[in-house]
Amino acid sequence: MALSVLTPETQPLADESPKIRDRLRRRDRRTWDRLVAGEHARIFNLHLRLTGGREAAADLTQESFVAAYQTANSYSGDVHRGHGCTAWR
Repeated sequence: MALSVLTPETQPLADESPKIRDRLRRRDRRTWDRLVAGEHARIFNLHLRLTGGREAAADLTQESFVAAYQTANSYSGDVHRGHGCTAWR
């Protein structure tokens, strides 16, 4: 697994502003790099707990980011009550 070097352009996203959401919807590469850098470990660890296997967790993590990217234009930015998860329609 290759490790990325975090530069100012790839630092994790600090806020969930409408401007950031718009850049994600437009599939801005730098914004997506920052999203992946900031969320990769959390998503990977979730999949690791669910599957118990590092390889399966890595595959599911990649599939999660690919699916999010492919459906970025339908990202609503709404947070489901009590879950802290944002929604894709």
